[in-house]
Amino acid sequence: MAMAANSSIPMIVSFELQPPVKKVGGSRMLAFKRTKAGFRSKVVVSSYSNNKRILLVGEADFSFSLSLATSFESAENMVPTTIDSYDDAIVKHNKAQGNIELLKQLGAQVFHGVDATKMAANLSLPRRMYDRIIFNFPHAGYCGEYEAHPDMIMSHQRLVRGFLDNAIKMLHPYTGEIHLRHRTQYPFNKWEIIKIAYQCGLVLIDSRDFNIGDYPGYQNKRGAGSKPDKPFPLESSKTFKFFPLGNSL
Repeated sequence: MAMAANSSIPMIVSFELQPPVKKVGGSRMLAFKRTKAGFRSKVVVSSYSNNKRILLVGEADFSFSLSLATSFESAENMVPTTIDSYDDAIVKHNKAQGNIELLKQLGAQVFHGVDATKMAANLSLPRRMYDRIIFNFPHAGYCGEYEAHPDMIMSHQRLVRGFLDNAIKMLHPYTGEIHLRHRTQYPFNKWEIIKIAYQCGLVLIDSRDFNIGDYPGYQNKRGAGSKPDKPFPLESSKTFKFFPLGNSL
């Protein structure tokens, strides 16, 4: 213990040992070993850690969830969900069945048929407050119009608004964040997701370029249309992080 200069009030000086750090894809992960007692120390992958309760919405082949779970060496803190039924998911995506099985082996609770715009009322989902709610590249599907058509943009906006309205009800009031990944070039910038988030009672706290290399094994998928298992371009993609507006004041 050290003493503050010219004061009788003690000043505690502590030193914290820094854990080793290793690279996981393009991100940094704190490398810990499991103790003999089975206790799992904190593992951090990009913006996520294994000590945070994570709800994943709109998964396609579940490769994003599996990427996190593999790095964590556990998925006990994760609830991956999809709008698709199990049968639809494995028909649409070649690797979905295997990814789902691995997630369950790692302790994940996987749910199908979860509508992001109604999920707060879904009694099948675990009733808990989540630290992170993630929706990667929301898309309302195709209605015969091109992406820049006003009707398509409005459809996407309704999806984003419905998701955010529900997510904020499931978010931990003090530590929770909503992460939404989105392409920012035209016409996707016309969705105005930051404006929608503000109208839903959320404030943007961070925006950064999305690097798929941070998540080894993740394969983005179209999820709909004639080629649901095909990827789509990720140029100009960002991760937007939102926080409840009242908690940011």
